[in-house]
Amino acid sequence: MSDRIAVMSGGHIVQAGTPREIFEQPADEFVVDFVGETNPFECRLVEFRRSTAVVRTKEGLLFEVMGYSDAVAAMPPGGQLTLYFREEQVRLSTDSSGPNCLPGSVVEAHYLGTMLNYVVMLAGSRSIRAAIPNVRANAFPVGQQLFALVDPADCVLVPK
Repeated sequence: MSDRIAVMSGGHIVQAGTPREIFEQPADEFVVDFVGETNPFECRLVEFRRSTAVVRTKEGLLFEVMGYSDAVAAMPPGGQLTLYFREEQVRLSTDSSGPNCLPGSVVEAHYLGTMLNYVVMLAGSRSIRAAIPNVRANAFPVGQQLFALVDPADCVLVPK
């Protein structure tokens, strides 16, 4: 196993770092796509609140994001970004508490042994994917109204 990785495109290094840095803090959209499936949202910066960036997606959803790059920190309000979070970072619940709590309904449910994969339709005709551990508390039928929750620290912003 390597303790450092370099992601290359067209013979040039796009990002070099530890596996965790590459996966959790991708430098650009190419790196995000290279390391796996995500739920991407086009958005605009609304404001900064302490160590949190607030963005609004083109669907009108508000997200709070913690831990963003210097390039994002230098952006003015209205700046264009892409917000990403991974399928495994989504929690599903019938409880609506906390930031990044998105109402929706289950439109697909797939049993994969140790995992359950869901497609959740959010308001505004936008769907997201969730991959969660297969425990009884996580079993939701198609049609179930629920909330998709994404921790602000699990969201990644990449400037457009």
